[in-house]
Amino acid sequence: MKKILTLSIILFVISLIPILSQTTPQKVTDSNTPLHELQPDYKVPYGPSKAEDITAVLNRIYVYLDASTPAKVIDSKTKAELNDLTRLTTDAVFKPGVFRLISYEWGVTYGAMLLAGNATDDNKFNEYTLKRISLIADMAGYFKS
Repeated sequence: MKKILTLSIILFVISLIPILSQTTPQKVTDSNTPLHELQPDYKVPYGPSKAEDITAVLNRIYVYLDASTPAKVIDSKTKAELNDLTRLTTDAVFKPGVFRLISYEWGVTYGAMLLAGNATDDNKFNEYTLKRISLIADMAGYFKS
C-alpha cells in the first residue's frame, strides 16, 4: 500500500511538470505585436464629431498659429519692424516665430488652412495663407533682384 501511495505521488508530480514548465504569456505591447492587432487605449472616448466642435478646434488652431507665426519682416541687426516692403535691405528677415514660414511643414499647414477656409466658409483661414505667401513672394522678389 505504501508503494502504491508513493508511486501515485511520484506520477502526480511528474504530471505537473508540463503545467509548471509553461511560460507565462508576454504582455502585449507595440514592440512585440503588429500595430493593427492592438486594441486602442484612448483616454478620450472618441465618437462622431459635430461640425461645431470641429469648427471650435479649427478656430483655436488658427488663433495659436496666427500669433505664433507673425507675417512680418524685421531688420536682423536693429530688430526694427519693416513695414514698407519696397524699401527692404539685405538685412531684412522674417520676424522669428514659433515656426518657420518657409519650410515643407509650413507648406502643408498653408494647404490645411486653405482647406479649413473652404470647409468652414471662413475667410480668415484663407487670409492666413495668402498673407504669408504674399510676404514670401515680396521677399523673394527683392532678393532675386
